[in-house]
Amino acid sequence: MLAGIASAGLAASLIIPTPATAAPAEASTTPSVERAESVVISEVYTTGAGQDAAFDERFIELHNPGDEPVDLEGWAVSYRPASRGEDDLTPSGHVTLSGAIEPGGHYLIANPGLSAGDGEPLPEPDARLSGGTAIRDGVIWLASTPERLDLPLGDVRDHEDVVDLLGYGGANTSETAAAPSPSGSADVRSIARVDEAVDTDDNSADFALSEAITPTNSAGEQAVHEPEEPERQEPTDLEIHEIPRSLEPAENQLLEQPVTVRGVVTGAYPTGGFNGFTLQTEGTGGDLDLETHAASDGIFVYSPWRADEVEIGDFVEITADVTTYSGQVQLSLYPGSSQTPEHEFALITDEPHEAVKPAVVEIPETDAEREALLGMVIDPQGTYTVTDHYTLNQFGEIGIVLGEEPLTTPTAAHRPGPEADALAEENAERIIYLDDAATTDFSRSSGWDEELPYLTAEDPVRIGAEVQWENTVIMDRRFDEWRLQPTAQLTPDSAEAVQPARVENTREGRETSAERDADLRIAGFNVLNYFVTLGEDEEGCEYHADRDGNPTTADWCEVRGAWSTESFKRQEAKIVDAITTMDADVVALQEMENSAHFTDDADRDLAHERLVEALNQDLGTDTWAYVASPETAPAPEDEDVIRNGFIYRPEAVEPVGESVILFDGGVDEIMTPELEDFDLVEVYSNAREPLAQEFQPVGGDEQDRFIAVVNHFKSKGSAPDGGPNADSGDGQGAWNADRVEQARALVAFADALEEDTGTEKVYLMGDFNSYEMEDPLQEFLGADYTNVSAETGQHSYMFDGQVGSLDHLFASEAAAETISQAEIWNINAVEPIALEYSRYNGNASDLFSADLWRSSDHDPIVADLRFEATEAPGDEDGSDEDGSDEDGGTWPPRGPGNNNGHGHGSGEDRGHEREGHPGNGPGSTPGRR
Repeated sequence: MLAGIASAGLAASLIIPTPATAAPAEASTTPSVERAESVVISEVYTTGAGQDAAFDERFIELHNPGDEPVDLEGWAVSYRPASRGEDDLTPSGHVTLSGAIEPGGHYLIANPGLSAGDGEPLPEPDARLSGGTAIRDGVIWLASTPERLDLPLGDVRDHEDVVDLLGYGGANTSETAAAPSPSGSADVRSIARVDEAVDTDDNSADFALSEAITPTNSAGEQAVHEPEEPERQEPTDLEIHEIPRSLEPAENQLLEQPVTVRGVVTGAYPTGGFNGFTLQTEGTGGDLDLETHAASDGIFVYSPWRADEVEIGDFVEITADVTTYSGQVQLSLYPGSSQTPEHEFALITDEPHEAVKPAVVEIPETDAEREALLGMVIDPQGTYTVTDHYTLNQFGEIGIVLGEEPLTTPTAAHRPGPEADALAEENAERIIYLDDAATTDFSRSSGWDEELPYLTAEDPVRIGAEVQWENTVIMDRRFDEWRLQPTAQLTPDSAEAVQPARVENTREGRETSAERDADLRIAGFNVLNYFVTLGEDEEGCEYHADRDGNPTTADWCEVRGAWSTESFKRQEAKIVDAITTMDADVVALQEMENSAHFTDDADRDLAHERLVEALNQDLGTDTWAYVASPETAPAPEDEDVIRNGFIYRPEAVEPVGESVILFDGGVDEIMTPELEDFDLVEVYSNAREPLAQEFQPVGGDEQDRFIAVVNHFKSKGSAPDGGPNADSGDGQGAWNADRVEQARALVAFADALEEDTGTEKVYLMGDFNSYEMEDPLQEFLGADYTNVSAETGQHSYMFDGQVGSLDHLFASEAAAETISQAEIWNINAVEPIALEYSRYNGNASDLFSADLWRSSDHDPIVADLRFEATEAPGDEDGSDEDGSDEDGGTWPPRGPGNNNGHGHGSGEDRGHEREGHPGNGPGSTPGRR
């Protein structure tokens, strides 16, 4: 290992803000050392651009710490930006390697980045990575396969194909925790392994920022960038608002320099991982005018050695360094360190001081105005709404937004283009996270025995619910997000004193779907991988486990649902309660097990049969039946392991004829020239084939017959590198071209069915993996279908803190006339993921209940239909109590509001998606710690 790197890394660990495990120089500890067993990523340089660049290109350096050469033939290095989530795990940069690394040698992979740098040239690279690595946040891995791996989110220490991995900055994939990263293009430091021979499988411990940058190739050629150490200045006496808040060294001359400030302690964080306190100038705050208030009077002070010695209200004077950490400027106080001898801390008890007043303001929505409040105590004014709770059970945080509505997915509200792009930018600015003043990961062993903040089984935190303020908060910036922190770590013991807010319980009135007001009710429901074949039945299938080590869900196996019988019972109980309570007569199901893959006799319908048995057992009567697969069905090897299907109530409706699957060979008897134009093998090669069934209401006649078609289009994830299905960046995700073609084929299929049966009432139902205004759905509108679900103004899905619908109900012109009412029944997407069966016993908080809440991640859609020949229930003259006639009903629409006055907006404000479910396991989320 190069001594220059080692010494620079050590210096950085003493001056730069560090994790809670850091210690001052006099109290250094010796971590357990684990020698690297194979090739490791040794150094990464991501700031190779602009006039401040050390080198003209970015690079990734590998090192062989072993005693034998390592052949890299067939290995690869990949890069994925931290912005990619569960819906797109594909690397954006990839290079296959060749050659070998000698013992103690290196291997250099150049990366041009987004623009060339003005620095020195690198040694001759051994390989070049396509695509630019991000400066602050990303994931880089070395794999023993040339394949582009779709690595899962979270902790990836045990992947069989991954030799080594580095997550840095705000990376959502890492080994244990992410390494630090440069603050921007002017921060000329590399991310270097502290000891090249040591790999503890913890990126945050194994890597440090190094000003000495030493790219070395396999020939041993090395270039060295080692800037001069800046002279330390004498401490400058400043008011807190005079401290510059720029993260860029070129713009902030006080970075790494000492200053002396006075202030009142407003928040104290000796526990939870913050290891510091907030300081605010005496007498500041109160009724602020944000148009004239330009600089913050507060700041966070990092000092594990003084955090437990201060109390809120103390008046102190400190001398500390101006530093940056996790997106904000702060003070780092190291009293007693030989490297910072000028650092001092003094509790002032003999001088009077004026108390700090909470700033009485609406939380602003621009970076500049929020920065002017950074570190200050705030008494929030106005109405705020929950818009994101996806990481609540992981990091104890809730995304909120000013106003009465959650954020809307841009392509749910607008056609892809400038308006959608503008909304995406606006959404990114508006969201702010109500946090718990801790770095605890409640989904891992270090935190799963601690109860979650904000959330209990009795008081769920639902999307669209109002935030009800109870205590003051402090403006904070961490993990590249704006946050509102309590004045101390939020725990069950401290909640009464410091919990900033409660959240309105909006379940009331949603326990059942809307009371039916017509002859028949149809519904669509994505049941989140209902598999009767279990993970424990599949040889070699790994699993996600609860905190006691008990298996819960399959982990990237052919089986995608529950791993054990116990877990399956929990999943099934929720689904049964949801279906029973929605009071439908026909339910179009998605993400049902395609049992042909798992049974000796290739029985496609086994899972449907088992679900019907469970429903009937729950009701104590033979209420439900399933629509059988047609005699002509695809071969199992030509289908996905999940499929579409129908269940129905024989007392209300009966199938007419055999069901029909849209595949090559399944539609010969209804073929039309329009349908014949499609290569169905190609069109549905990556999606679930549509299933159609004609029904007739019991007591009705031929004129009441209708056709229902259940669908599940290709998801948006795993983007190809190029071609028409690449992610174009317009908000529609990957595979949009294929979804458009699937929509066109579906329209032709529906037309052929209508022509064959003479039935004009056609309902297209299911998970279309497309938001309301995206291209695929325009195909249905262009064919004169009505998006019934969109007209409710409600949404079926939440993704990335935004609401919208991937699930839809389209009605032909004749079918639309039968609709009395429709609603998206918000029992799932608005509920926290912590309530899912897959998260059972994932934390000390007991949240599981065998009920309908969070039975899936998609909300069901229900619609009531009124027919000409069938009498409405309890209404022999064919008119409703409100006087509407039998044809008109009350549509459009009269479904109940989304969340008791906190709905997801009007029909012009439609929301968001989720997408491809690679399994029900807990996984991880775009991470912050």
